[in-house]
Amino acid sequence: MPQDLRGSPDRTFDLTLSPEMGGSYGWLVDGQSYPDADPLQVQEGEHVRVRMTNRSPVIHPMHLHGHFFRVGDAMKDTVIVPGHMGSVTFDFVADNPGDWLFHCHNLYHLEAGMARVVEYV
Repeated sequence: MPQDLRGSPDRTFDLTLSPEMGGSYGWLVDGQSYPDADPLQVQEGEHVRVRMTNRSPVIHPMHLHGHFFRVGDAMKDTVIVPGHMGSVTFDFVADNPGDWLFHCHNLYHLEAGMARVVEYV
């Protein structure tokens, strides 16, 4: 385990994955649809924790570009968030400045808005 991922995170994002309500086809991250979604802002060197809860009945393989993250003892860049209130938490070190897409790897979910940008500030 990288030393930078020990202890408490510097920043935590609690995100809800859900379908868009109201008859349109869309997928949301924390109630927002990409590209009209606020970025997840981080600073270089931070230990970042992302907690996701899935309020839909389908799985969402969530992928973060530009970084590897820790889930339990494994290092990954994609993790499956189970349906029906399943949840996953991962940690990463913000060590690759830029703007990086974080999205569902089901491409029709990505196309329907299930994405955010991790933005270094």
